[in-house]
Amino acid sequence: MAFMKAPPAFIRTGIAALIATCLLPSLSLGWGYTWMGINLEQTYEALMWRAGLLRGVGAFNLTNAGYSSDIYYGSTPEPVPDAIMAAGPNFRAMLPVDKKLVFDVSANPQYLFYLSAKNERAWNATVGGNLHVVLDKLYFLAGGQYGNTRERMAAELDINVRREQTGLTGLALWQASRAVSFALQGRKTSFDYSDVEGMQIRERLNRNEQVFNLRAYFQRVARIRISLDAEYGTYTFTADPASRRDSQSYGLYGGIEYIPSTDTTAEERGISGVIHLGYGRLDLNDPLQIDYGGLVGSAALTTNIFHHLSAHGFFERGAEFSLFAGISYYLLTSYGAGLTHSLSRRVSLTYDLSLSRSEYLVGGDEGQPLRGLDHKYTVHSFRAGLRLKRNLTVDLIANLSTRSGSDLIADGGRNFFGLSLTYGYSPGTTAFITDPIAR
Repeated sequence: MAFMKAPPAFIRTGIAALIATCLLPSLSLGWGYTWMGINLEQTYEALMWRAGLLRGVGAFNLTNAGYSSDIYYGSTPEPVPDAIMAAGPNFRAMLPVDKKLVFDVSANPQYLFYLSAKNERAWNATVGGNLHVVLDKLYFLAGGQYGNTRERMAAELDINVRREQTGLTGLALWQASRAVSFALQGRKTSFDYSDVEGMQIRERLNRNEQVFNLRAYFQRVARIRISLDAEYGTYTFTADPASRRDSQSYGLYGGIEYIPSTDTTAEERGISGVIHLGYGRLDLNDPLQIDYGGLVGSAALTTNIFHHLSAHGFFERGAEFSLFAGISYYLLTSYGAGLTHSLSRRVSLTYDLSLSRSEYLVGGDEGQPLRGLDHKYTVHSFRAGLRLKRNLTVDLIANLSTRSGSDLIADGGRNFFGLSLTYGYSPGTTAFITDPIAR
């Protein structure tokens, strides 16, 4: 009987070394004295699946499973109702291979299901990996991400379009003192869209982005971290032969982060969240296009009002590249607020109101503002959260969405009634607000 040839000795040795590393008992890891190293340690210790040094966590997510009154939000002549859902697991694993080196990987495959609109069914996948280098007063990160997803084009086009996104990231942080640290971060991302008949999405949106950020952090107390940063970015459109949309961005920001205590319950945490706002400028290479300069950034905060009642809100504003011909970009502003009432440790009720406005007054040719193109989204969201077991949560959802149209985008919207379910422990799970342009 013929047998498979044994692998070379160096491969056998490498596999054995990897297995031995994973199964080693816990050892004293050097997480250093940087606040990012301390955060990495807390993340590692929170992962619940353990095999020696290897830690992991995962969950199965059933998202927005239910009835949609119009899967195209009024973008087609007649409404297209359907039963829909998105389902798939979410994994994260971390492995220290040395006292100073930590590998960190994640994956999230997902299947989009439509009962009647079979052409909309699709597989999505996002994967990522980071290498963390943790020294006493220095912290380095190098990573890569890949996503291949079919999703709504959101603010401008309410149909599903496939987007392939590849990115590289790098970060270096120096903990200058107990209260002061400095970080330099860079990312390079490429976007490749599929085309929709008559839209030329690839020509107008395929691009490469490079963004660099220099930031200073100040933290005198345990629960508040203040930051100041400067940012520079370049945007090169790969499928546009005229390169009219090629541009650069500049930004100056201030930020404050309210850090929740890890040893308190959700009702005892007070204010938590991040504010990161400032002045941003988008300069287009084409001299006939209008540049943008003004308020940009984001904020998301949660605070307890009474013992069982909390309030939350968010704000986002920035320039987004447009898929319409003759328009380079539009200004997108989204904001919202809501209340969560905890009826018990296992049951909560949430109401959110979210709004979004797309403005084209800043994106026209030859100094002429584009009037009659602005449009708005409004979402009323109701959610009943049920914690059935420690690792099983169910959210009953009702979303009522409307869109005020324009000369290019018709009035529309949709209503959705359904549920979301999480079985397991999702890495990084946080409370959320329904974004008017989210899926």
